[in-house]
Amino acid sequence: MKYSKLSLIFIVLLVFLSPIGGESEQANLSDEFTKHKTLAGEGDAEAEFKLAEYYRHGIYVSKDNAKEAELYEKAASQGHIRAQAALANCYALGIGVSRNPKKAVFWWEKAAVQGYPDSQYFLGRAYYDGEGVIKNYVEAAKWVTSAAQNGSAFGRGFLGILHMEGKGVTKDNIKAYAWLNMVSDWRMYKEHRDELETKMSQEEIKQAQNLSQKLLKQFGKTIE
Repeated sequence: MKYSKLSLIFIVLLVFLSPIGGESEQANLSDEFTKHKTLAGEGDAEAEFKLAEYYRHGIYVSKDNAKEAELYEKAASQGHIRAQAALANCYALGIGVSRNPKKAVFWWEKAAVQGYPDSQYFLGRAYYDGEGVIKNYVEAAKWVTSAAQNGSAFGRGFLGILHMEGKGVTKDNIKAYAWLNMVSDWRMYKEHRDELETKMSQEEIKQAQNLSQKLLKQFGKTIE
């Protein structure tokens, strides 16, 4: 079972280019924008991140990807986790900056070590694909496992796939099924889980379903 480097880029697109939610619908958004612009000018990292989001979506300002990336970098350099994750995605996709997989990995790792699930997943996928870093299945599995345990849907699904393949982790259909079952509302993961069922006995399927429930209790619901 092989996964192209393009698949990593597609997943980054899916996560990063989704519409802004919540705050954009607030009646006092213009006041919030003014506040964030003022605070960003004073070097406030959270405000820099928020302002970058306005430039990203063209809310109250003209859409400006270069300004977006510049503000993300300012906030990221101060340790802002979401800005680090967003900046990594900019470098992965070439949004507002020249595409640079190595810099994407650098910033994903900054956010990943602080426990940010999406960045843990993307860092793991980078190691799996050898995108911006030397291919290393053990490192890939380490970060994908962290993402899965922290609730990442992509992390849980891909950890199941790693157990199917036996790359960086033991090949284990029961563990593979258990992780895939947790995100089986995603069609691509359901298909992998259903494929596994054809290779497993009824007893193995029962064990895998029980393990899936234990994992859910241990690590909580999937973060959408």
